[in-house]
Amino acid sequence: MNDTGFGGMKKTGKPDLAPPGASPGEGDADKQSSFPLLLILFLLILLLAAAGAVLFLFPGQSAKTPDRSSSATLSEPDHPPIERDIKSVETEVDPSEKLHETLLSLQVRAGVENVPGWGGEKYQTILDTVVRGDDYRAGGDYQQAATAYEAAIGELRELLDSRETVFQAALEQGKKALAEGNSRKAADQFALALAVDPASSEAKTGAGRAASLDKIMIIYAEAKGLLESGDLKGAERKLVELLALDNNFQPGRESLHRLRRSLADLKFKEQMSAFYRAVEAGRLVEAGSVLKVLKILRRDDEQVTLAAGILAEKEMAARIALLRREAETLSKKENWQGALEVYNKILCIAPEALAGVNGRLQASRRLKLDGRLNDTISRPQRLQDDAYRAAAAELLNYALRIEPKGQVLGSQINKLDRLIAAASTPVTVSLKSDNSTDVVIYHVGRMGRFFSREIILKPGAYTIVGTRVGFRDVRKIIQVTPAGGAMSFSVRCEEPI
Repeated sequence: MNDTGFGGMKKTGKPDLAPPGASPGEGDADKQSSFPLLLILFLLILLLAAAGAVLFLFPGQSAKTPDRSSSATLSEPDHPPIERDIKSVETEVDPSEKLHETLLSLQVRAGVENVPGWGGEKYQTILDTVVRGDDYRAGGDYQQAATAYEAAIGELRELLDSRETVFQAALEQGKKALAEGNSRKAADQFALALAVDPASSEAKTGAGRAASLDKIMIIYAEAKGLLESGDLKGAERKLVELLALDNNFQPGRESLHRLRRSLADLKFKEQMSAFYRAVEAGRLVEAGSVLKVLKILRRDDEQVTLAAGILAEKEMAARIALLRREAETLSKKENWQGALEVYNKILCIAPEALAGVNGRLQASRRLKLDGRLNDTISRPQRLQDDAYRAAAAELLNYALRIEPKGQVLGSQINKLDRLIAAASTPVTVSLKSDNSTDVVIYHVGRMGRFFSREIILKPGAYTIVGTRVGFRDVRKIIQVTPAGGAMSFSVRCEEPI
């Protein structure tokens, strides 16, 4: 602040004005004696008017009554509380603050769902709108910032909601491009689908097919050339090679079917011999492939029927052994649902197989435990109930006794242990009020009136009611979470009745 006060006076320990006729030793006599009496009276009136204005603008401040026997002192108003009130009002009237928080939450979700990877120009436009809103906000234009944030929120929500639509459209376009032989377009579309859903097996398969499509088209053209030249066996080899790369390539499948029908008589004896050689060597997959050819050539032939029976018996024994190994592998990976399904398949093939009976029992128990653990971990808020938390502790103790545990079960045990501990740990809650509202927390007690108060609460939902004579009651439900750190809530009755 400047060193001059109201009326242009210099602020010193004493006023610059002195009574008429004062001696030179009581002040700056030379300067005061030069003022006309009318000017002195005018300045005194200005001083009184300024003091009245200060009292009017700041009624909460008490002014000190000057001692007539001593020199008067003009004290500066206490500004810091007023500045804090102004900042509080500025915060309350900022319409962009909560919108900015909502936008940040949506941007976090967008990152989790990889929107930058598939949102394209729409997402970039949204980011540009956010930057524009940030610039407005930094410049103090909160209304324009709020408008920009609202637009960005709407567009981002719309983009997030379109995730499944984008995914399905990319799949369809990728399939269409595969059918048309357009490998580049197919690769782009399946890449887009994987950006939306990296776990999609259909998109992964399509991307793999797109990557090999150019090679497949070359092989297919070579097979057609061999067919036109009369080299049927050479064409068949090319078509088999093609289908090994992509068994879903329909033109190749159809060409091979037609070709094999043409070669039926020629290949029957050769394939029958190959079938028995494969069975004797235990190459059942090969024998099955040969049997498929035989059925195409002469489905109703007695030799083919006999060969099919032999292969069925061999395949059943091999199938049970294979399924057992598969179930054991799934059990080691703690995929109990998959293991249970495999053991059920074994029992469908051989109802009395001991490996299937024992395996299904173990998988069923572990699947039930896995489901209970996942359910408890996925809904931690239920642990705020004492009875449910006790049941969760029993479940945890049961899980701890399982051997071998495996990585998944070990992780579940650690998570549940942390959740139980967090749900049992009280949280410091800060309550803000206006010292006029009577505050009550249901099932906790009456808090009374206060400006600020801290209480210790267990995690959970609480109902807070504020009452004040002449004002409408306020009811709030607060959620105390075990996230760590103090939580703050405001309860004020501000709406007059």
